[in-house]
Amino acid sequence: MDYCLFLDTWLAGAGPEAASRELTLLGHRKVDWEVGCADLWQILGPREEWRELAVERVLHLLRFWVKFAVWDDDRASQYGRGEYVGTCKGLSRPFEEIDMLLPAFDEASSPRLRRLEERLASACPSALRWDDTFVPVWWLCAPKAFRFLERNLWQIGQGRRVAPGEMVPAFLSCDDTYPNQDEAAAWFASFTDALEGWWRGAAPRGQVGERVSGLLGPQTPVKSWLVRLFLRKLRRLVENGEEFASLVSPTHSHRRGTGALYGL
Repeated sequence: MDYCLFLDTWLAGAGPEAASRELTLLGHRKVDWEVGCADLWQILGPREEWRELAVERVLHLLRFWVKFAVWDDDRASQYGRGEYVGTCKGLSRPFEEIDMLLPAFDEASSPRLRRLEERLASACPSALRWDDTFVPVWWLCAPKAFRFLERNLWQIGQGRRVAPGEMVPAFLSCDDTYPNQDEAAAWFASFTDALEGWWRGAAPRGQVGERVSGLLGPQTPVKSWLVRLFLRKLRRLVENGEEFASLVSPTHSHRRGTGALYGL
């Protein structure tokens, strides 16, 4: 919702200081909003009608996900109650692990959105190639959702798609919203070492080792077998699971941080 305000202020034609002042006062996240807002205004470049339409489309998607998403303290539509993001299709159970009925919304049913996309299709630069592959490349619960948002906004500012292998600068100050892969890799190594040491009867080492040992308790043949099976599964995931391996393998090629650059 902070990023929605961020983009809505730009759409309204106000300057970056207007957004940064309000977001700093709200203080929901420890972000240098003055820097983030200034960077966004610079990235988006000169104001043109097609660019305003493109930002409005991205903003609509953000608001749709906020209203549709399942939060741990409400029934989804508590947020965005004053916004129409598409016709409510009724109550449904969106995910197996959610034991309650939640309102579902059909974003594509919005006449306003359809008009917006029709105008975009004709006004958007051919190098940007506005179609259904441009915006729906991320979702709000993705680990790097706001890095994908940066990618969309950078492309709008440039008026073209990201070229294969091209890097996109970080400018939303969102590096605290996704995993630190270096920390994850270090923790995973300590965790698997602790499991290995536990079933072999070795004394626990370090904070992770102590925690694992305390959770597992006294060793039994059944627990030892299960721990060894669990270890085998984790190691197979590293060997065969590209997404999992990229998070916990020390040889990952991704970078993290406000100054880091990302391609896709």
